Amino acid sequence: MNELATLFKDLSLMVIEQGTVLDRIDYNIRESKQNIVMANSELVKTFNRENSWRARGCITCEITWILGLTALLFMKHAI
Repeated sequence: MNELATLFKDLSLMVIEQGTVLDRIDYNIRESKQNIVMANSELVKTFNRENSWRARGCITCEITWILGLTALLFMKHAI
């Protein structure tokens, strides 16, 4: 009888430990889902910013300046 009682105590401890592990897994899954939702919203914001006319205008302006300065540099060394 004592061995059977010990066996059930051990079984009880294992069930409690597994329950704790399952609770942690469940919590981590919920946190991951929330982080994914937040990341998706940030990606949408970033995508909208990158495709805005202001961003395209700034990039066009920078490229124009770089090309203009490069042309001036070549003209200076050509003379």
